[in-house]
Amino acid sequence: MIVVPGAQGTEAWARAKLGVPSASQFHRILTKTGKLSAQGDHYLAELVAERLLGQVLDPATTAYMARGTTLERRAVSEFEFENDVTCEAVGFCLRDDRRSGCSPDRLVGAAGLLEIKCLGLVGHVEAMLGMRDGDHMVQCQGQMWVTGRQWCDLRFYSPEFDPAGLRIERDAEWMDLFDETIPDFCDRLDAATEKLRKEKAA
Repeated sequence: MIVVPGAQGTEAWARAKLGVPSASQFHRILTKTGKLSAQGDHYLAELVAERLLGQVLDPATTAYMARGTTLERRAVSEFEFENDVTCEAVGFCLRDDRRSGCSPDRLVGAAGLLEIKCLGLVGHVEAMLGMRDGDHMVQCQGQMWVTGRQWCDLRFYSPEFDPAGLRIERDAEWMDLFDETIPDFCDRLDAATEKLRKEKAA
């Protein structure tokens, strides 16, 4: 794993992730059932556009994203206190081949990750009831594939309710799926980028 200096949201972070497939978007390559996603080609085109334009095409900030940014520090502090751990904030993490990456919310010790989700009130109650346990499986397993970490604590946080969540262990079947599909996606991404660059230069 290569950790690129620069906090999440900074210019350095944006440069590091430009045109790079990220675990937060792996669900657009593989569904949570492990099947190829119908969104893969559209995601590939987005990344090609980023590479050609030299800028990240992140979607506009939603209310939930803004809520998560506001509450994240508090959620981390409570997690650290409850588990007697100190978490490390990082920017963009790349696999050693630099072809894919992720932005985990925190690194935990030498083996863990922390991924925080701040949903709306109803969504959080669904999480408390276990209805959201599989929603972020691809992202969490993808982060472990990128970083080499062994587990990810998925934590749903809301100041109005008790926190909810679960520990997701590194799964060999998911690692095999990523080994098969992400490099192939990266190959297609590189080929598509080169094709349009050559056409532009012609």
